[in-house]
Amino acid sequence: MKPNAAVETADSSGATKPKKGPMGKIIGLAVLAVVIVFGAKHIAWSKSHEATDNAQVSGDVVQISPQVGGIVEKILVKDNQEVKQGDLLLTIDDDKFEAAVTQAKANLEAAMADAKAAGIDVEYTRASAQASKLQSSGSVAQADAGIGTAQTSILAANAQLLGSKASARSADSDVLNAKTDLKTAKDSVERAKAAVDSARAALKGSQASIGAAEAAVKTAQAQKDLAKQNLDRAQYLVQQGAMSKQQLDTATANDRTASANLDSAKQMLEVARATVNQRNADLKSAIAQQRTSQNALSQAGIKIQSAQEKAEAAHANVDLASAQIATAKQSVSAANAKRTQSLGEQQLTETTDIQVKQKEAARDQALARVEQAKGALRTAELDLEHTKIYAPCDGKVSKKIAETGATVQAGSLLMSIVPKDSVYVVANFKETQIANIKAGEPVDIEVDGFPGVEFKGHIDSSSAATGATFALLPPDNATGNFVKVVQRVPVKIVLDDEPEKVGRLHVGMSALVTVSVK
Repeated sequence: MKPNAAVETADSSGATKPKKGPMGKIIGLAVLAVVIVFGAKHIAWSKSHEATDNAQVSGDVVQISPQVGGIVEKILVKDNQEVKQGDLLLTIDDDKFEAAVTQAKANLEAAMADAKAAGIDVEYTRASAQASKLQSSGSVAQADAGIGTAQTSILAANAQLLGSKASARSADSDVLNAKTDLKTAKDSVERAKAAVDSARAALKGSQASIGAAEAAVKTAQAQKDLAKQNLDRAQYLVQQGAMSKQQLDTATANDRTASANLDSAKQMLEVARATVNQRNADLKSAIAQQRTSQNALSQAGIKIQSAQEKAEAAHANVDLASAQIATAKQSVSAANAKRTQSLGEQQLTETTDIQVKQKEAARDQALARVEQAKGALRTAELDLEHTKIYAPCDGKVSKKIAETGATVQAGSLLMSIVPKDSVYVVANFKETQIANIKAGEPVDIEVDGFPGVEFKGHIDSSSAATGATFALLPPDNATGNFVKVVQRVPVKIVLDDEPEKVGRLHVGMSALVTVSVK
């Protein structure tokens, strides 16, 4: 009851202020603890997240332009209409293009007719020339036949003589070669034996080098272990402040040198082992070569006897071929006299070849005009096809400029299509945030147009320059009135949600993005 009495007395006198009890202090401490906890969470969250509300929904925009100019005949779509790839968007009046195709077809038919006529003319002229040549060159053909027979005889005789001489020379050469091969085989046997002895000595020396290389590896490994211990000790002493940084650098350098020496020693050991393997292979090769040389020595003796028998037969054939040549030369002299008389008559018909070449040139020109007409027809057909413009992809028509009856030029903008599957987000992060943002990191996206709906995505890439760099009037910091302003770097974010959800977004919507940085 005393506390109540005290309160009443204070109230009645109006001179004593109320004091905070233990409950008030507890509440204050609780509030302070909540603030500290939430503040710590916010700080931790800030270290693992980067966020910005300077972001917009973007997407690829396909510009629809005609490849031919003309009057817009019909427009089959309207603004904001959904279209599928291959849907007809609009048509251009094709009357003049159909007329151009008709004219090109007529030109092609005319060119083909001219080419056909030129071909017939060539065949007629060639046939006439052939008839004249056959009639005027009958005697020439008869003379050539006699010359051919005589020349064939002398060629056959010469060929037989040359063959006989070649056979004789070849047989004599074979005898010499067989003798040389015999000597070479003997020398090869001696060299092969010496090579075997040398290979065995080299193998023995290489095997000795392996022991030295293995000892070097053990020494280098011990030096490496010691250098590593010194480096670990130096790092610890530097952390304790008992050693200078310079001494740590020296220990680090010694450790790297020991590592390099160990690697070098291991490489030398591998080289020594590879050398032993190579020496083994060389020894096997030398032994095989020794066997081969022995076989070659046996074969050389057999070849000498066979070559001597062939040489005797070849010299007998040379004498026979010389007698046949004398008879063939007499026949050639008689045939040449008749051929000289026939050539004079043949020269009168050579002018017909010039006429044939002229007709062939005219035919080639006509064929070239056919190809030219085909190209013109294909161009006209393509222009006619281009009077119909189709949707290149699925999407929504936007910014339709074309109107029925309007005259458009090739390359002018008619409308645009925003593809469904090309929507992404571009977030302009401050340059102080960009260092923590890496490709592939997850992103949470909130779009102003869809409150309470969260979209998921990931970082795709960042721009190579700030947004101000691509501005119409980029800032000139070389002037004297420089004010440092934090720049923003555009970052592309690819959406990972299902297409139906992403399809609700509109290009240009504002967004708030939060990146979970690693």
